[in-house]
Amino acid sequence: MATLFGALAFLGALACWYGAWRSNESAPTASPGVTHGSSRDARIGAVGKVLVPPALVGLVVSIGGLSAPGGGWLVVGLALALIGDVALLASSTRYFVAGLLAFGVAQVAFLTAFVAAARAYGLTWWMALIGAVFAGLFAATAGRRIHRAATSSHGSALGYGVLGYMALLLAVAAAAGATGRWWALGGALLFVVSDTVLALNRFVGPRARSDLVVLVTYHLALAGFVAGLVA
Repeated sequence: MATLFGALAFLGALACWYGAWRSNESAPTASPGVTHGSSRDARIGAVGKVLVPPALVGLVVSIGGLSAPGGGWLVVGLALALIGDVALLASSTRYFVAGLLAFGVAQVAFLTAFVAAARAYGLTWWMALIGAVFAGLFAATAGRRIHRAATSSHGSALGYGVLGYMALLLAVAAAAGATGRWWALGGALLFVVSDTVLALNRFVGPRARSDLVVLVTYHLALAGFVAGLVA
């Protein structure tokens, strides 16, 4: 069963990337995703996108990952990521906020999972520092531009929401590093890249191929979390 779920996750990711590549060849969108428009390629991408998190949940369960330190919280985070993915299939600000909230709670679950793993395996402080510095640099540079643009276009509430989410990303990156597992740390750093590009694209301005960058780094981040915590 583990092989089946792993294959489903891989095929779902490939379908999602294909949809992102084909659906936005002509022009970038303000909301990275794969369903802007009604093309067949966009629909293929959407199906692939919502397939990845549940397939990874199945993989974690099938290999006994629930018994690993932080494994249960990892599954919770993946389930919440699915909710966020569904919300972000739409382009409206309302659904973006719903996706932001879902992914914010998902980051809390991932943070809890990494803290549990770090306690079980022993803290690796120098790797935690790598995660914190990397995420902090993104927050101090791109994050400032995102906050200003989000506040200017949508008000202070969303601006502060974006700031809070960036703080969660920093905490997750540090906690992932603290586990001493490179797969976990790599996944957390890729999550920082993915969400930074997504937010820049939405609030600062569309960028060519940003959809593909967001989705590839996001799926590799989830794979890194699974490999780092339970594989």
